[in-house]
Amino acid sequence: MVATNIYGDDAKRNDGSNLFSTYIEAGYCFEVGETSCNAFLGYTPTKPDLENELTGYYGDDAGIINLGISAEKEIKITDHFSLPIKASLITNPQAENIFLVVGVSL
Repeated sequence: MVATNIYGDDAKRNDGSNLFSTYIEAGYCFEVGETSCNAFLGYTPTKPDLENELTGYYGDDAGIINLGISAEKEIKITDHFSLPIKASLITNPQAENIFLVVGVSL
């Protein structure tokens, strides 16, 4: 996937024009038994001008801003009901953040 901010909520240059922040993500889906998994890596090639106090929409430098893995599985509760659960471990190396996200659907 490739996405570029061409209008609206984007980082601005000193002259007020958009920086055209860009995000590129690659993913790989695979199965482990009955569990569906997705590994992903997000990158921004946009390099803002930090000397002029400009920051990018996705980060303060070009580089990896999103790295993680997700797993999804249905847990059988009864013969007629399964509970879909999903878990993701996501990190942003530029921001030095890590997140564990768990979700359940009814």
